Amino acid sequence: MTYSLAAILVITPLFGFILYELPFKLDFKVGMAVFAAVPTTLTSGVTLVLQAGGNGALAIMLTVCTNVIGIGTTPGWLKAIVRGSDASIDAAKILIKLLLTILVPLCLGKGLRESSQKVQNFVKNHKVSVGLTNNALLIMIVWMTISSGASNIIDQSAGTVILVILTEIIVHGCYLTLNFGATNALQLPKQEFRAVLLLASQKTLPVAATIITYLEMEGLNAGLMTLPCIMGHISQLLIDSGIVSYWLHKDEKEKQTGGDAGDAGGAGATIDHVAVKL
Repeated sequence: MTYSLAAILVITPLFGFILYELPFKLDFKVGMAVFAAVPTTLTSGVTLVLQAGGNGALAIMLTVCTNVIGIGTTPGWLKAIVRGSDASIDAAKILIKLLLTILVPLCLGKGLRESSQKVQNFVKNHKVSVGLTNNALLIMIVWMTISSGASNIIDQSAGTVILVILTEIIVHGCYLTLNFGATNALQLPKQEFRAVLLLASQKTLPVAATIITYLEMEGLNAGLMTLPCIMGHISQLLIDSGIVSYWLHKDEKEKQTGGDAGDAGGAGATIDHVAVKL
């Protein structure tokens, strides 16, 4: 848990400094920096962890904690990354807007759910509908942001867009490599290994899009800034889905051969695992 919080909120945002120095348009560089600074995914990460047989409770805890703490850390990272350039960010203003639009509604909703049995029953009886509504609203945030710059996006050359996509793929690969090494060093059991590797390597698109709508930077287009975030989100979903499929295939193969799937994620066996085998 401690490593995951550090990886999501401190280590991976440092990549924003590197991304901001790349020879892209300022819009793209700011978008990449935003995507690096935001916390882990809201729903897709937990879904992948559950599909992979990982620690679902840890995944949910990391999602909630990092997204709540990230409200305070993300504006600060962005201000630090763009400091000394032609662009400027009012971290305090973004923080206030995030508190009002994310943290306050979260606290009100949680309080209402815990204090009212009727609300609890409603959510329980309409779990699928509530979930779909939530996802639809998240998608609308991204849709509105990208639509505001549709004409500018169309004007971009195919080569530039491909380079942005490749950059986001490389960045996600760096996240995975870094977290793979750390989780192996920590000798995490299989379930925790899979949860940490996935969530510590992912970034949330809806929060990134929300922050971009709050950026008041003259001459920059919200749609162009959101494009790297969308490419990064799609890339991480495709890559991590492939990893999950590999894990499931490996687990199935070990079941058929009667093998021990103790560290199917790749993390070294713990002392307890070795003791059991002995």
